Amino acid sequence: MLLTTGRVVNGSNKLDEYYHALGTETYCCSLRQDPSDQGERELIRLAADEDEYGHFCHTEAGKRSRVFCINVDPEPAGPFRPRTRSAPLYFPVHTACMHIADHFIRSIELSIFNPLVLHPDGVTSHLQLWEVLCRRFPGKPFDESSKLPEPHNYFYGEMSRCLSWEEAVETNPLMRQDPVNIPCVSQSILQNLKTLDISELEAPSSQNTASQDWYFSCFCNGQIFPWLWDLDLEVFHEKHRSGQWDWKRLAFELADKTIHEPGNTSLQLPLALRNRRRIWRLLEEARINDVSTREEERMVENRRVREQAESTTRSFRGVPPILPVPAGLPVLPRP
Repeated sequence: MLLTTGRVVNGSNKLDEYYHALGTETYCCSLRQDPSDQGERELIRLAADEDEYGHFCHTEAGKRSRVFCINVDPEPAGPFRPRTRSAPLYFPVHTACMHIADHFIRSIELSIFNPLVLHPDGVTSHLQLWEVLCRRFPGKPFDESSKLPEPHNYFYGEMSRCLSWEEAVETNPLMRQDPVNIPCVSQSILQNLKTLDISELEAPSSQNTASQDWYFSCFCNGQIFPWLWDLDLEVFHEKHRSGQWDWKRLAFELADKTIHEPGNTSLQLPLALRNRRRIWRLLEEARINDVSTREEERMVENRRVREQAESTTRSFRGVPPILPVPAGLPVLPRP
């Protein structure tokens, strides 16, 4: 599907238009404001299919669109050909990823831990998600890109950033797994449940039972593990009644946000569930300007290293380094 923004007016989509403002940062595009706009701005999803040329065809309207670019007219304007200065902006996303994003945003809205976990620049709504993606857009005027960078390189999902398929041998099996429709999710988690250690069984019964009951409830309330929205709670209750189980240990192991990584073998989980956790983590750690901030830091560091190297070279050649000129003094040419 394609994502863009706009307003729904009289049952039809009125898409927002974006433009590249001169003098702005590389990772930036501006929204053109229209005083006549009516209705509330929202994220709009368009069903689309990709053709062999990398263009997307809107399934509903039969319209072809380029993605990762603001398709404005690079030709000079003429008397019969006004120049297009702004256009809609489209980002392609996997339908499964957007399904997980819907669950993520819903969990944020319902979470009792909102004041503790929310980051002001994190994904807290669909428009905030768009803002994160939009600020990762590396295009310049009249440029087209096939990549949308991500500060963590998609957590071993390098191929996810392109329209074309990139090979990553270690993670290919993970990337090919459906993260939404996972059979036997509850059973796959419960296979990691261990019986209580003998020392735990010898602890005061009331205290130990209360502790384990609390950790068991973490799997049932949807607040601690919101990415496990499709658990069969009846299966969990039946397991809880069948013996003395170490729910605390399982909860701590499952709370490890790195369980999707190839080298993490702490739990036996299907690849599809690991892939879901990877996508959920991307949403958890996404921030507005997360790519541009790192890019700016990299550019500053590169500039510092280059200036240091130039200064060292000048000293080696016996040429005094260039010093900043105090304010107010004329700059004289070097002899």
